[in-house]
Amino acid sequence: MDHHHIVRVCEDDFARFGDTFQGAGWTKSEEHADRRYAVMLDLMTAHERPYTLLDFGCGAARLLDYALRTGRADGLDYTGLDYTGLDLSPGVIEHCRRKYPDRPFYNLDVLVDAGDLPVFDAIAMNGVFTFKGDLPQQQMFDYLCELLQVLRPHARYGIAFNVASTHVEWTRDDLFHLPIGQVTDFVASTLSRSFTVRQDYGLYEYTVYVYL
Repeated sequence: MDHHHIVRVCEDDFARFGDTFQGAGWTKSEEHADRRYAVMLDLMTAHERPYTLLDFGCGAARLLDYALRTGRADGLDYTGLDYTGLDLSPGVIEHCRRKYPDRPFYNLDVLVDAGDLPVFDAIAMNGVFTFKGDLPQQQMFDYLCELLQVLRPHARYGIAFNVASTHVEWTRDDLFHLPIGQVTDFVASTLSRSFTVRQDYGLYEYTVYVYL
């Protein structure tokens, strides 16, 4: 599975646009990117205790930027947030470590070896499965299934991930448009029968919350 192809595209975006929403691979606006971060963090609102959150595919840690800017980190809101980032790009992780030297960041391919990756209350996977580049549809779906199964033991309460919707006026060959039924059949049979699908936030995608 050449998921490193996706990483290379993300690295190119970051090299071109830097620590911006375009550099994170989002093409529309900062507001749309923030909407995705809010949806990811909504996974955690069912619990009042502080959360340990793994931002899987963290890029430049812009989810943490959003959390701090809106008061949803470090006990500034009822949710709390104890943030850890993980990304396959060494350069992006070095950027994160300079940006947030007090936060843990992993440069790790969990499909090769999850190593000492700990267990977190929740895992957010924002944008990990929205773009497939030139990978075949089935290969991208196999990647989604394999990665979620590897990460499940590392999440106590939940995993959130988003994919491009098929309920749109147009599609792009490089985006991963996945029928909802296909992903929920996999989630229910393999991960958990307790889940929520959200396609209520105005973007051409949906987010799945898997409750463990």
